Amino acid sequence: MAASTIVFWLGRRRYVIVAPSGYAKLAQLFSWESVRELRVLGFVSLLIVPPVGVLYITNSAMVLQAVHLNLHWAGFNWLPAQVFVFNPLFSLAFIPLLPTIAYPAIERLVRLTPLRKIGAGFVFAMLGLLLLIWLQLRIDAGAHPSVGWHVLIIGIFIVSELLIHITVTEYACRVAPLRLRSVAMSFRPMTIAFGNAFIALTTTFVSSGSHGVAPGVAYYFFFLVIVAFSSVLYMMYCSRLSPADAAL
Repeated sequence: MAASTIVFWLGRRRYVIVAPSGYAKLAQLFSWESVRELRVLGFVSLLIVPPVGVLYITNSAMVLQAVHLNLHWAGFNWLPAQVFVFNPLFSLAFIPLLPTIAYPAIERLVRLTPLRKIGAGFVFAMLGLLLLIWLQLRIDAGAHPSVGWHVLIIGIFIVSELLIHITVTEYACRVAPLRLRSVAMSFRPMTIAFGNAFIALTTTFVSSGSHGVAPGVAYYFFFLVIVAFSSVLYMMYCSRLSPADAAL
């Protein structure tokens, strides 16, 4: 954090400085015109709340599941939470790899709009949940799968997170006029807040109520259904958008 603060300060003369508009412009932010211009971003942000929340809750659930896995992997004996060291490593690796290698390769086959990237994020989130269900079924059958499966699942969830989080920020910059850019940027932390609130409320209905008890298949299946349902709503909404909004 200290290093990032220093870097931020060193670049202070390179930033684009926009003078504050003052209270005279405040009324425009709450006008029907502003609502109309940000309505698509608002609906998209609400529809991604379930997968955003699930991506956070799976971390703690996976640590509890890892207790029942074979923790000897890649020549090391891992503690249940230690494989999450791959979380930031995958993030640092995938952030440059996706736009420089993966996206151009996919663009040769199909056009990648921000909305399509977000839709792909839904798919990766569901794939990760399916693998967690498969692991739990094997555990319930008496097996001890390798914790290496968790490394794969972490990578899948990181791809999902980047496809959703980074892309919704990109989409916000594209759809919002300059006078609403700051408001549009606030939508991403709003989805994170709503996602955590959503998980806090729904977990009460599917958890065992005992701390430290690994969630069962029903736990993961519940959130898989939630994400699948929200993905259907997302696809239905995107299919009704105008070509201009969908192509942004």
